[in-house]
Amino acid sequence: MCRVVFVAALVLASVAALQYPPDHHHGCIEGSNACVYPIGTSEFQCGSIFDFEVEYHVPLGKKGGYKQIEVTFEIVATHQKHTPAEFFGDVKPQKRTWGLEVYENVLDRKPELYTAYALKWSNVKIDKKYGKGEVIVHVTTGKEYNTVSWHVFPPTKRIAKNVILMIGDGMNINMVSGA
Repeated sequence: MCRVVFVAALVLASVAALQYPPDHHHGCIEGSNACVYPIGTSEFQCGSIFDFEVEYHVPLGKKGGYKQIEVTFEIVATHQKHTPAEFFGDVKPQKRTWGLEVYENVLDRKPELYTAYALKWSNVKIDKKYGKGEVIVHVTTGKEYNTVSWHVFPPTKRIAKNVILMIGDGMNINMVSGA
């Protein structure tokens, strides 16, 4: 009986995967090959350190590259727009390029091929001068675009009283990500 239920669930999952193929990459909005990380609506505290990355997936054989990536940060409260150099300071982005295969569904034998271009700003923070409120990140790559919204909190004045140390000896990548 359990085996029949398991097989039926597996068949239903496979049919669902075939009916609803992914229409965009993780981090990209539908119909765009411009991806922004952190994705969606994120929350930050002024002064906290994070990594910011923009990816542009260009179909193989088409022109594209780093020069087409434009990023602006809009402070909603003041309607000011800033470049990454103004927003993050002197941090220079790292450039990466790799091949990307996108499968329409689990039975797809001919994936779409892309060249991915990424600009990554590591260990950046949102300065206290931007205060609190909403920051909208606009990314354009030629005709493609993506917009994400960040909610920024002011820094707290509280001091941590407890420190939690987690030792993950023997943990694999999935366990570390889950922790």
